[in-house]
Amino acid sequence: IQSEINLKDLDQPSDEYLQLMLFALMFYPLDRENLHYLVLGLGGAILPRSIRKLYPQSFLTIVEIDPLVYHLAKEYFFFHDDHQM
Repeated sequence: IQSEINLKDLDQPSDEYLQLMLFALMFYPLDRENLHYLVLGLGGAILPRSIRKLYPQSFLTIVEIDPLVYHLAKEYFFFHDDHQM
């Protein structure tokens, strides 16, 4: 499984790998609300959505080399980018 989504809770990553990535943010000592995050690879867009939910004022730069992945994330994983992405 490359990406999966919990349709009952879109903001909760069901993949342990992504949960651990978000857990690691708790140990970052700076003000996380105003930070810039770099996400390499969009996949199902679970990580950007989770960061946006936890830290709504943060800025995200997402790098994805395949435009098809972006379209699939929007269509099947309910990804919506905004002015801070």
